[in-house]
Amino acid sequence: MGFGPELHEIRAADTHLTEGIQFLSEVRDFVRERADLERDFAKRLETLSRKYATRRGKRDKRSSTGTMVSAAAGGGEQGGRLSEDDSTTTVHRAWSTILQELEHISKAHLTLSEHLTNDVAEKLKTLATKKDEARKRHIAFSQRLIAERDKVYGEKDKAKYKYDESCDAVEAAKHKHNRAPDEKSAVKLKKQWHHEIVELNNNKNLYVLALVGANACKSKYYHDDVPGVLKGMQELSESTSRGLKYIWQDYIALESASVESCARSVETVRCMLDAVDPRRDVEAFVASRGGMPALVAEESADFAFVPSGLWKDSGEMATDDFSRIFLTNKLGKLRKRSTAIKEEIAIKARGLEGTKTLFDAYTKDRNQGDPDDVKEAMLESMRELVILETMQAKYETRINKILQTIGEPSPDDHPHTLKNTSFTIPTSCDYCQQTIWGVTKPGLTCEDASSVPPTLTANSLAYVLYDYTPSSSEEIAIAEGDTIRVVEPDDGSGWTLVTHNGQTGLVPTSYIEPAAPAALVPQGVPSVSPAAETAHGHGTATGAVQAGGGELEGGGGGGGAGGGVEAVYQAFAINTVAYDYTKNGDDELTITGGQHVWVLEQDDGSGWVMVSDGTNQGLVPKSYLVLPSS
Repeated sequence: MGFGPELHEIRAADTHLTEGIQFLSEVRDFVRERADLERDFAKRLETLSRKYATRRGKRDKRSSTGTMVSAAAGGGEQGGRLSEDDSTTTVHRAWSTILQELEHISKAHLTLSEHLTNDVAEKLKTLATKKDEARKRHIAFSQRLIAERDKVYGEKDKAKYKYDESCDAVEAAKHKHNRAPDEKSAVKLKKQWHHEIVELNNNKNLYVLALVGANACKSKYYHDDVPGVLKGMQELSESTSRGLKYIWQDYIALESASVESCARSVETVRCMLDAVDPRRDVEAFVASRGGMPALVAEESADFAFVPSGLWKDSGEMATDDFSRIFLTNKLGKLRKRSTAIKEEIAIKARGLEGTKTLFDAYTKDRNQGDPDDVKEAMLESMRELVILETMQAKYETRINKILQTIGEPSPDDHPHTLKNTSFTIPTSCDYCQQTIWGVTKPGLTCEDASSVPPTLTANSLAYVLYDYTPSSSEEIAIAEGDTIRVVEPDDGSGWTLVTHNGQTGLVPTSYIEPAAPAALVPQGVPSVSPAAETAHGHGTATGAVQAGGGELEGGGGGGGAGGGVEAVYQAFAINTVAYDYTKNGDDELTITGGQHVWVLEQDDGSGWVMVSDGTNQGLVPKSYLVLPSS
């Protein structure tokens, strides 16, 4: 974003505050000189008054209010004096009165000089330091708001970059598929093409969500944040004038006790100080700036969805089955974050209310404490609330966008909480049907569903995962790789009644798993059903794949809807090797007679099958295997 009008107004307010704080230093210099000059009589005091009247005139010329106050020309008693009508603010009028009444003081007392040096000047120094630090915090917070806004804009740009990359990847996958040398390569490349489209839709949705969040943060920045900073700076100017007012009242109280002869002049000054209205002074400054800046009118247009140059697309979020699962999971995470922030906002708001009550009490009776310290605590709490509300606005807009796109999730939906997993036994992937086994091929499992045990029913087949030696007559021995039949499923005891090799007995349920049925896969790119999606990532990855799934738009190769089944895959069918075989190519596998292997892909008519020995996988002659009796 460029240098907008909001920064001009913040700089103008900062200049006004800086001049006010510099004015405190000027008053402090005045008090110190006044303490030195109290030993002199009226002539020196009158000279001092004229000196500061001249300085005031120069300062008014630089004042941002635009009203220039000039000293009255001529000689005599009126020479160098300022009339009340010439002053632009109540603070300046009070200052003019102090200078005018100072001309009537002809004698100073050493006691007053000591009080002015030790009390009034130090209070002015403390006030100026405190207000300057508060001013710096306002400026730092305004810069932080800009940084937070630009951070959200950066997230939007990063999401756009990832979306464009996905578009390029889809286009590249499409070209690879169209140039496939054979049918088998076309099937594999088409799967990769489909995977890139899924990634494209996910990145597109993230891009749309980033746009929504960026627009919400932008609107809040111009409607709430910047006006809030300006209001805080105006209140700081008001509190600066109020603090100066209180110090001046102390100053006049000391002077009244020391200079009885000037009681009338002191009373005049006191009346003028009572008329000091910091709010009115601030309103005068705001009015000189044309009122509260119309930042909303200067707000730039909302960010719009920009499609990739290589992919014709719209700003609507993707709503296919894969995208709906992705968005449902995203919705759950956003709601958790939104709830946590709401709770934190509520806590901060309650604390702020208590601080406001304390501020009101200190303002009414300053003997109880310094209201400025409480005010700073209030401002810090308000700044934290602003940041939290910005985050809440981002999350809420994203939640609403997702709900507008896919609606409220059904109670039957089971979003996944996926985690990285290394499988200790050969496991078939739900999506690609490849082997996942060991640390070199990690996969994803759902934390919420990982504890769901496999379903075993009476008279169903099961595979033995581990060797088991019976410890009683009611149990039977089984070996890893055996195929057994379930007689009675587990009743909750952790044991299953099975039959194997003519024997019937109990075995631990955790030592077996259901024999996975063959899943039919068409030659085209598979389309996973919603039921399969909800099961994806459950460890064993047994999601169903629909037969006859339609071909992707613009794709080549065979296998459209109703195109028939070209190949049969059976995940982890265990076979025994009948004869030794030594591989003759990189795509083949060496096997030994009597060895157990897992069939990954059945014979497609070529006489070869794809198998895994638990470590490597490759093609072997089908005739070298003994098919399982079941």
